[in-house]
Amino acid sequence: QARAEGMKAYSTPEIMRVPLEELCLQIKLLQLGPCKEFLMQLVQPPTELAIEAAVRNLQEAGALDAQEELSTLGHHLAGLPVDCKIGK
Repeated sequence: QARAEGMKAYSTPEIMRVPLEELCLQIKLLQLGPCKEFLMQLVQPPTELAIEAAVRNLQEAGALDAQEELSTLGHHLAGLPVDCKIGK
């Protein structure tokens, strides 16, 4: 019972556990629109700075172009179950 009392009432939502870069790749792969617009609609969205940093990281890695569209590399990275830096 002491162990149960030490546990959280609810687990952390998966969206808060997954790296935003990976999530943005999936959003773009599913053609759900701009990452920031989509993520800001969530009940508990990540901060705008975190979303912008994730998009910038993907652009620097070559997975997204300047218009936030998936590149060929981005399509490949979206299919890998690893961080984009490792997948590259």
